Order: sequence, then structure tokens, then C-alpha cells
Amino acid sequence: VKEQYKILVTGAAGFLGSHLAEHLQKIGHQVVGLDNMMGGYEDNVPKNIEFHKIDCCDLENLTKAMQGCDIVYHTAATAYEGLSVFSPVLVTRNIFEASVTTITAAIRNKVKRIVYCSSMARYGHHDQVPYKEFYECRPQDPYGIAKKAGEDVLRNLCETHGVEYVIAVPHNIVGPRQKY
Repeated sequence: VKEQYKILVTGAAGFLGSHLAEHLQKIGHQVVGLDNMMGGYEDNVPKNIEFHKIDCCDLENLTKAMQGCDIVYHTAATAYEGLSVFSPVLVTRNIFEASVTTITAAIRNKVKRIVYCSSMARYGHHDQVPYKEFYECRPQDPYGIAKKAGEDVLRNLCETHGVEYVIAVPHNIVGPRQKY
């Protein structure tokens, strides 16, 4: 018998989050999705999931929406990597603050595991390609710095509070539902 979980996906109206939420629902999990709709689209939200229009920086509403969840996938991000040097406040708020708030809400709700979707921007520039997971992280813009800082806080808080965590680093993902 396959175990079923209640799973929250941040960024569920975005490219990565919508595909993940749809797949998790399809394989039998109860899915709660949320998105602030800054970069997400209503038509991306999978059918048959519980959806909330909530900003990941809103700790109280995020904590309420996450009640009873076993696992949190944090895919929400303001994907302005190249533009982050021109809008660092917006980007760091929507990457770093949103990540810390999501992690805090998950700990408050005693989730079992947090899956944090990071970015290749964590590596910065290296002369050898393809990049290897063991490469030193040397982010070169506010986006990459915020993603890496989110990883560091995730490790610290999860180890302190006994929560399992996974850091996923997607590489150049493209496909249906991606909007520019």
C-alpha cells in the first residue's frame, strides 16, 4: 500500500510548481498549492488541488494554509536572475525572505520534510563545464546570493528543529506552461 501525503507546493501557478503539483496529485497525494500570482498564471494551476492566493512572505496566512501538511516543496521564486542587480530588494525579498518564511511556517506546522528548489545561479562562474555538484558556490548576483542564503538557513533551521530537507538544483528546465 502506497503512503499518501498532504503536500504543499509554493509557486503552484508557476512553471515548475504547477507541473510538480499536478504530478503529485495524479499519483494520489492531497495537494495544497499557493502562489502570489506575481509570476504565476491562473491557467497553470492544476485542477483538483486546494489553491490559495498567498504570498510566501505572509507568515500567518502561510502557516494556516500549511496546517496538516506532511511535506513542503518550495518552488516559488521571482526568477529575475539577470535583472536582480537592477531590482535587488524585490528579488531578495521574494527569494530569501519568502524562503525563510516558508521554512518557518513548515517548522511551526511540524512538517516531516522540506524540499527547497534552488538554482544553478548558486554556483556563479566556473571555467569547467558541465558544472559538478561539489563545485564551490560563488553566486554573482542578488538572485544567486539569495538562493544560496536560503539553502544555508534551510540547513540551519532543519537541523536545529529535526526536519528532513532536500535541496534540489534544477538545470535549465523548459517546457509547457513556461511564460517569459
